[in-house]
Amino acid sequence: MYNKKKILILGGTGFIGSAISKSLKKNYNIKDENLIINYNSIDPQRFRPLPFDFAYTQAINECPEIINIDFKKPVFLFVGAFERKGLPIVLKNLEKIPGAQLIIIGKGETAKKFKRPHNYPCAYLPRSEQIEVYFSLADALYFPTHYEPFGLVILEAYVCGLQLIVPTKNVGAMEVIAADENIFALETTDSSLAPIKKLSYETKIALFNKRTSHLENYRIEKGSEQFWKLLQSCRIAKSR
Repeated sequence: MYNKKKILILGGTGFIGSAISKSLKKNYNIKDENLIINYNSIDPQRFRPLPFDFAYTQAINECPEIINIDFKKPVFLFVGAFERKGLPIVLKNLEKIPGAQLIIIGKGETAKKFKRPHNYPCAYLPRSEQIEVYFSLADALYFPTHYEPFGLVILEAYVCGLQLIVPTKNVGAMEVIAADENIFALETTDSSLAPIKKLSYETKIALFNKRTSHLENYRIEKGSEQFWKLLQSCRIAKSR
């Protein structure tokens, strides 16, 4: 949404990071004082680690293929549109990881279907209304996206205590995430990766507490308040 005085930067279901801001400044010569960024917010009441038995019961009813996964061992999770979010990279690189297991939630952006891996277990679900259940079952979000104005799924997985394997370049969510030993920043989208750890429920709860404290300024209530302030401060031009 644009007028000569202000730009309110919006992306998908919420607000995005500095990548678009930099692009606007570079390509349209817009001054910093005319740019406002409000990062996406998170609801920790919904996105938090769930006990395994509860999460598994919810998942098996929605995705029977979950039975293929051995949850005593580490599990990778991929969520999103196949091509732009990097599923081909995930499938290729996990072939090099002994004992790899993968849950995939998403669809292709083209009519092409992905080829299921033959040398490691995989469970697939086109979409889910209870994505937090799969965060509770997985140990790491592997998300080698090519470009992500924000990437709310990254923040959701972060709060749920997962290990993150995500590029830092052109990924808005990484601007608000604090580095720790469970964050693996990819130099490039196809960077090789090491095996992940199996995370206990207790470990995820500890990470949830630590990470939600860090993200206090990005809670959904504060995001809504900031959105209202932005609406008050910006005269949004009507499209013609």
